[in-house]
Amino acid sequence: MVGGDGGGGADRGEGTRLEDCGVVVLADVPRLGAPVADALARFVGDGGGLWIAPGRRAEADFYNQWKLPDGRLVLPARLGERKIVDPDRQFGISTENVHHAAMQKVVAEGHSDLASASVAAYWELVVDADDVRSSIGMLLENGAPMLVESDAGDGRVVLSSLSVDVDDSNLPTLFS
Repeated sequence: MVGGDGGGGADRGEGTRLEDCGVVVLADVPRLGAPVADALARFVGDGGGLWIAPGRRAEADFYNQWKLPDGRLVLPARLGERKIVDPDRQFGISTENVHHAAMQKVVAEGHSDLASASVAAYWELVVDADDVRSSIGMLLENGAPMLVESDAGDGRVVLSSLSVDVDDSNLPTLFS
């Protein structure tokens, strides 16, 4: 529904009927304007799904302060520092200890190329150990969280440390 374009995308998606969506994907969206952010928070609180894949333009302050109608934060983890990986030290995605239900199916099939992923940049996801609604679904090979999910009102939010941009990883080019 909403994709980052590097300029003027703050209110992109206005007029879109969220009730017609099951899941909304924010792919490299820098920030949302207040009307869209509020509508999306209500959508999630009312049972909608939200997948956030922040890219290099994401404004961590916006995401880290974005709240649901009940006052809780939308994100299941805080966006920390954006990490750029030295080209000689790139690593992949761990296919061990996968706890996200959909990704367990991908890894269990045995036909996945997920193990060939190579990460060039990612967001540090800071998980509050006291937040019982958040869980780590997958890790990067360096041990950092790659996928964190949580209940949000009656909905669900999934936050990825990787964008869907090929400059950050080769994940978008993989079959998995």
